[in-house]
Amino acid sequence: VYSPFERMVKELSSKTDYEKKIRAYGWAQALVGSQFPMFSETHIIPSEKIPKEGTIFMSCDPAGARNWFMLWAKCTEDGKIFIFKEFPDETYGEWALADSKTDGREGPAQRSGAGRGIEEYKELILSIESGDDVAERYIDPRAGATQAIGRDGGTSLIDLLSSGDNPMYFKPSAGIKIEQGISIINDWLSYDMS
Repeated sequence: VYSPFERMVKELSSKTDYEKKIRAYGWAQALVGSQFPMFSETHIIPSEKIPKEGTIFMSCDPAGARNWFMLWAKCTEDGKIFIFKEFPDETYGEWALADSKTDGREGPAQRSGAGRGIEEYKELILSIESGDDVAERYIDPRAGATQAIGRDGGTSLIDLLSSGDNPMYFKPSAGIKIEQGISIINDWLSYDMS
């Protein structure tokens, strides 16, 4: 009653369904934990149950002022994916804390020990991998492949990681929208609950 209908339709035309429901109908839904509704204790297994055989991939989300988020996944021939290592791990605390914002607020793991240089990250990655045969490493393309000013002119994180005494090669990951990635992960998490 407080907003002309045509104006509201126009203002909300580019908004998400969630935003439309809130603004037009006053509808609200708790979104905390709802990105992956099928994720449960079923998906958490002891490390000794992770198969010895499989192909290992590493994925990295770099940042400047916070810790890079990294994980290692083992993919088996039957199509299962096991996340078996991550950085920062639980010894750094939580990555995010509950908050009124959908994504929560920054947790201690994002800043504890942050500020490493490229060579320090390469040493850290090698120490975490310690003997694992990593088939491929992927990096967020927005941060990894973007040209920035370097010591010798324009360069990217991918270039910097592949240079120096311990070259480390990364491929830019697929630049898909977050919603598409969430859909893929939810497909992987689905299982027969009967």
